[in-house]
Amino acid sequence: PATIFVDLQVVLPKKFFPAFARRSFDFYIDTFKDPLLTSRPLWFKSLIMAEVVFQLPFFFVALYAFRTRANWIRVPSIVYAAHACTQMVPILGSVWFDEAVPKEKRTVLSCIYLPYFAIPLWLLVRM
Repeated sequence: PATIFVDLQVVLPKKFFPAFARRSFDFYIDTFKDPLLTSRPLWFKSLIMAEVVFQLPFFFVALYAFRTRANWIRVPSIVYAAHACTQMVPILGSVWFDEAVPKEKRTVLSCIYLPYFAIPLWLLVRM
């Protein structure tokens, strides 16, 4: 998932990633000039670490639970979805309102980041 191959590159040295992941990350930065990934502010790194610590393990638990149709996944899914949506608020706020983000990049960056808000929101509503 994106957490492993993209987001972790914000907080870990590139040597920990396969060449295809490094190339993809560099391509993304070169193409979209995402200021969050180029400047890597501390608050953004903190959100990435929270994603790695809380969300990444949940992905595997949820995969198992949804595959086996386990009912116990409901509450953890609500917690995950609320956490993921909450994390996206400062990211989207930065994309939309930070003057460091060129106006012509806001739409494309919004299209990239909005699914990371919309899908957990859908899960939250569905649960």
